[in-house]
Amino acid sequence: MLIQDTFELESRGTVVTGIINVKKITAGSDVVIYDRDGNFKGVCELVAIEMNRKLLQEAFLNDEVGLLLNTLHFETKPQVRDTIVF
Repeated sequence: MLIQDTFELESRGTVVTGIINVKKITAGSDVVIYDRDGNFKGVCELVAIEMNRKLLQEAFLNDEVGLLLNTLHFETKPQVRDTIVF
């Protein structure tokens, strides 16, 4: 998934938005983040999935979602145009 926007929530973590490009993602799974050059940035847990102001346990291909990420191991925070691999 290509990151379209990022937000920092002090009490929760990092929220990234974008359009899902795989068949299915599930909350609670780990995701890998790469920068726009394809270099590894870090691994984190996908805590929650939100779409249209509703929390979901899973999202599917072409859904436009916000993902709450809990930082596990980050060299740098995710930025616009970075890529998330599920």
